[in-house]
Amino acid sequence: MPSINTSSLPPCRDEGDSLGTVTVPAHALYGAQTQRALVNFEQLREPMAHHREFLRAFGEIKLAYARRNASLWPESIGTAVIAACGELIAGELDPHFPISMLQGGAGTATHMNVNEVIANRALQRLQLPPASYQVIHPNDHINLGQSTNDVYPSALRIALIRWNKRLCSEIDPLIASLQSVAARCEQHQKLGRTQLQDAVPMHAHAEVLGWRDALMAARDHLLAVSEPLNCLNLGGTAIGSGLNSGDMTGVFGSLVSITGLNLEPAQNCYRASWDCGDLLSLASAQKRLGLCMSKIASDLRLLASGPKGGLNEYHLPARAPGSSIMPGKVNPVIAEFINQVGFDCSGREHAVALACEQGQLQLNAFLPLIAHHLLTNAQTLSHAARLFRAHAIDGLRFNPEAAIATLNRSHAKATAWVPRLGYSAVVKLLEQAEQRGCDIDTLAQALTE
Repeated sequence: MPSINTSSLPPCRDEGDSLGTVTVPAHALYGAQTQRALVNFEQLREPMAHHREFLRAFGEIKLAYARRNASLWPESIGTAVIAACGELIAGELDPHFPISMLQGGAGTATHMNVNEVIANRALQRLQLPPASYQVIHPNDHINLGQSTNDVYPSALRIALIRWNKRLCSEIDPLIASLQSVAARCEQHQKLGRTQLQDAVPMHAHAEVLGWRDALMAARDHLLAVSEPLNCLNLGGTAIGSGLNSGDMTGVFGSLVSITGLNLEPAQNCYRASWDCGDLLSLASAQKRLGLCMSKIASDLRLLASGPKGGLNEYHLPARAPGSSIMPGKVNPVIAEFINQVGFDCSGREHAVALACEQGQLQLNAFLPLIAHHLLTNAQTLSHAARLFRAHAIDGLRFNPEAAIATLNRSHAKATAWVPRLGYSAVVKLLEQAEQRGCDIDTLAQALTE
């Protein structure tokens, strides 16, 4: 990879922007505006480099524009810029993105971080030092025909499309694992419960298949709300009018080819510049999926409670000692982790909703928070689904002996006699069964003989 020797350069360099002069580390490929953001948001650093798919999408958009704009530049500049975009897509420039995801400015600092890094890397490829902006400028070259207000949300949508596919690739094996658990306990009965009270008998596999189908529905909902993400306001520039954008036909065609995604321009870029309704729908779908997994985890914590003083109907794999003081105790740590993921997704969805509502006039300035939470949710849910399957569901075992013993101790079978004997008569039989310490079936059969 071509580079310039920086060993002879001073440790810092001075760059100018519209506010004055800024001191930047000599080795950094970012420039003045990124440096300002590092100072402005120094306590909020979850760096952009943590979100590889987001950076990749920025690189892909910049590459699509560079291919169009290269005809306006000397060949050497076009070649260098296109190569730098390729390096960003491949992840080779990630260390030069220390900027915080959370920031003011609607994502301008992030976008300028991208523009500065591509410009300075392209300069390096021409054997020129960083900040030789009279040759390649972050705004005049890398940002030509673009605005933060169309590039940032478009990059976010591309990243989310890919993350949703990755998330589903982790949910599908979890669904399959629950199917396997259901098959292993298909022949067994257990006690069904409502409001934590004894209800009626049920087959154990029906309980597990209920969990499976709920996950399938949550997954399908996620896929459905992901479809509008293919529509990008790219080319709308500042407020959706397309000012200074140039001919976008080639850009979209190139972007589709680069990403391999079925992307298309938004029908109304004015609306798309501020309306984050599709992102809010995605946040809600993420919350639904997170809470669905959390509900299953809560059921398993209860059903696996004990092992001596609880329900003990399922055995969760032992993953860690459960206490620093109580010998032999094992906690359901994976299920508890999944619960917390669900809580976290729920809180992030609420933050996204507040940010979506605050999109005043022609722009939503709070897209960085929306991006932060949606990308974090996608990563966390993918990780959680994989761990839930590998460390809990794959090794989940049904305990038929405990389940049938609990069922037989209960009066859950009483409801089945109501059509033949009547509700009031069955209530009296239950009272007699309690007094005599016998099974209600025995008393009911005696009445019907």
